[in-house]
Amino acid sequence: FLNYLDVYPENSYVPDATYCLGRAYAAKGDRHNAKKVFVGFQHDYVLHHKFSNSLYELAIIEHELKEDKRATLLLKSMIKKFPNHNSIIQAKALIKTIQADQVTKDVTKPESKTKLETTVTK
Repeated sequence: FLNYLDVYPENSYVPDATYCLGRAYAAKGDRHNAKKVFVGFQHDYVLHHKFSNSLYELAIIEHELKEDKRATLLLKSMIKKFPNHNSIIQAKALIKTIQADQVTKDVTKPESKTKLETTVTK
């Protein structure tokens, strides 16, 4: 995809190739480049038919990078702007996963002990 974008920078398929490049990076596990490509895609191609998909794809990457607040904002934005999108169920499920992960993190933190637990352990 990089080669295509270099050779045909003005072609009408550049947005599609850009989106596919982001997915290719994500599939390879190169989250930082995938994030960079998806952010650029969202900036440059707001009206593209894959824009909503790119929100979901970027949210997954943000979650994998432990940027859960950003991931949640992206997912909520997607749900609000594209309520009939075919990935809404997955987006809502990912929000629940993020929330569950956050609860688990909060419970396992030492500073999350209640006053009673702290008093009992002293």
